[in-house]
Amino acid sequence: MYTIGYDFKDSLVTLDSLSFSLRLFTEVNAYAPDPEKVTIENIENGVRLFASGLAWAGGQKKCDGELEMTIARGVDGRYIVHGSGKHPKEICKSILLQVYGINVISIQFDQNTTSAFEFNRDIHARQYPKDIKMPLVFVEDTLEQQWYALSKDNKLRAKAFASHYDPFAEAQTLDIAHEEDKRWRSHSIEMPEWHIGVCDQKESIIKERCLDLEKNFDLVPFKDRKDTPEWLKDIRLVTILHGEHWTGHVFNTFADMENILEWISQRIDGRNVLAFLPGWDGRYYYNYPEYQPSEDMGGAKGFQRLVKKAHSLGIKVVPMLGANNANIEVIKHLGLENIAMKDSWGHEARCNWVDWD
Repeated sequence: MYTIGYDFKDSLVTLDSLSFSLRLFTEVNAYAPDPEKVTIENIENGVRLFASGLAWAGGQKKCDGELEMTIARGVDGRYIVHGSGKHPKEICKSILLQVYGINVISIQFDQNTTSAFEFNRDIHARQYPKDIKMPLVFVEDTLEQQWYALSKDNKLRAKAFASHYDPFAEAQTLDIAHEEDKRWRSHSIEMPEWHIGVCDQKESIIKERCLDLEKNFDLVPFKDRKDTPEWLKDIRLVTILHGEHWTGHVFNTFADMENILEWISQRIDGRNVLAFLPGWDGRYYYNYPEYQPSEDMGGAKGFQRLVKKAHSLGIKVVPMLGANNANIEVIKHLGLENIAMKDSWGHEARCNWVDWD
């Protein structure tokens, strides 16, 4: 992430101790409200900004368009921010909301990722869902208060979180952005509500996000699911038996795996065990999507013996059937070249990594 190296001339709206600004990003440029066309009015329990024109290049240039932002106080003291933007000629890509007044000293992007700010030039940023699991961050301020910023989007769309020092406002800002799905972009964009507030317990906000997931995507808690087999309720141990490394090194043959499962079953009832097999089909990731037992590990007969042995011990077996990538040579052999995924700009997306070194 880079900041803009000049005063962007944002229009700030203040509610209580916080100030907010909004920027519209198209696929061509970045825009702030035209200050000469901004109206700010009080609304029930909040405030509204409406701009009937856009400014760019730090106010040096103007154009047609709109930006609107409403900020309301929630029942528990949180701030609920909604925004929208329009550009008559350019496709709208995203909306950036900047929050001033929190005095950020650290951001927790994920459960194990906290970034502190030691110097004014420090910039820390993450993207959801690319880098983090939830459209949610926790922020600690100089008063040791715990703030949160949670997107209430009911669809899976990209979000970005960052903080940087604004030398013109002389403040550490919290930057949170919503990006529209490339498939549905148009000359207008709606920013789903951001909920921003102080919390005593992070767990309560994480639970709120989980409840949002259940509601928005029809998810059901595991204990309430009706589509799971009865035996799954008895599983107490999942053992991962590595087969073949992506370089071709064999960690365990199918016969080795039989012996390991025998050893495990002497210590725990096999009915409580599930064996997961990555790399059972040859070089890890390399042969997708053929899904045939590795010859170097014992071939089809060895795999059959392993499964038979596991079942005799009461152990369930799940071979890894990854569908996140495919070997281009295998795809060509199958005549499926045209199924290659493309990124949001239409470029063929190649998987050039593995998650097991």
